[in-house]
Amino acid sequence: MNRSTLRIWLIGEEACQAAPVLAGACAGAAEGAAEGAAGVAQPSCVVKLCPAGISGLPDDSGLPDDSGLSAFPGLSGPLSGMDAGADLLVSADAALLRAAAAAGFAVIGYAAGGSGDEEKDDFFGDFTGIPNIVCSPDALTPLWCRTVWSRTRGLPLEIGRCGRVRLRESIEADFADLYRISREPGSDRYTPTMPADEEEARQQLSAYLREAYPFFGWGLWTVLAEDGAGKEMIAGRCGLTPGVDGPELGFIIGRAFRRQGIAHLACRIALAYAFEELEAPAVWADCHEENQAAVSLLTRLGFSRSGLRGQEESLLGQDAGMHDQGGEAEKKPEPGNILRFRLGIDEWEQQS
Repeated sequence: MNRSTLRIWLIGEEACQAAPVLAGACAGAAEGAAEGAAGVAQPSCVVKLCPAGISGLPDDSGLPDDSGLSAFPGLSGPLSGMDAGADLLVSADAALLRAAAAAGFAVIGYAAGGSGDEEKDDFFGDFTGIPNIVCSPDALTPLWCRTVWSRTRGLPLEIGRCGRVRLRESIEADFADLYRISREPGSDRYTPTMPADEEEARQQLSAYLREAYPFFGWGLWTVLAEDGAGKEMIAGRCGLTPGVDGPELGFIIGRAFRRQGIAHLACRIALAYAFEELEAPAVWADCHEENQAAVSLLTRLGFSRSGLRGQEESLLGQDAGMHDQGGEAEKKPEPGNILRFRLGIDEWEQQS
């Protein structure tokens, strides 16, 4: 969904009740991306309404007449103009959603008034086979819609873009570049790296993709940077890991991409996601005192010193530290000189 718009169809009167909240959130995200100090652009979403249901699509519903798409099998009316590659369907009509899902569409069941407990809500039985269900308009967020669409399509979730840098979820095909960056001389000076054994490292990344993204919904993402010709190259990883006080910022950037502002732009995308999508009250970061490049970067991002951590690794360890140093490999610093940094939501909003 890179640089494209996801169309969210609210089908039926029940689902259309979510329109004001969802449309407002989509508009707010677009306005924030255009005016925010971070300059971070996130994949956009637009809301389409079809209160009469699929069989009663009005002529002025906004659907193109020349789409050439066939009707869903088993539906009473055509779904011309809808594209599984660009549309997500939200409805209280479970039969319609099952048919749409069978045709390859991303779908969300709308069960307003439910508690979310399948054992308590008998009507949840109607949504058998529908893995994604919301119980209130507030739960139907642009991020959730984009996540369901990406998971259904088997595509990495797009996190955002800032300048010539883009963040997206990592994928198996990224392994060769991420492994090479992780094993570069000096990469383990401040940041735990991938195992030296390539197969072990590959399995480690596979396990992370399989478990971390679905469980947390966020994590460490792949950094892509455009060269002068506009070609994207994998420059490293950047993102968030769970910490004791809240999400923690971390990154590792390849030697060929350092000293170019790439880490700064990648961190802004990750921070925008933390504050605007996750609504985190604060983001934390740990940094070796000797790593002056990272200390300077955190300061420019708005972080303030909040004390010492006193241990070398973050909770998850893997790639979760700060590393943007150049030069040859040097001896790793001894544990005990870890600085603790904090950036609160108020400080972040003051940058806008």
